[in-house]
Amino acid sequence: MQENNDITDISALMDAKYGKVGTPKREQFRREAYAYYMGQILHDKITVAAMQEAQNSENLHTLDMDNFENFVASDLIKHFG
Repeated sequence: MQENNDITDISALMDAKYGKVGTPKREQFRREAYAYYMGQILHDKITVAAMQEAQNSENLHTLDMDNFENFVASDLIKHFG
């Protein structure tokens, strides 16, 4: 079997770029990455909820744009847990 030398060790790459686990630079990166990740999840849920709202409104032949302006993250938590 032929060995593939193009494989990158992600742990070594992260250590080189952001320092070892537990260092301030690595922890800062971890916090920022987690914040971005959670932001994407919320964005996706809001997008889906808005699309569903628009589809439901089209089915009723009404579209209340004020409803989109007042939509907040706490509404997502109520609906999606």
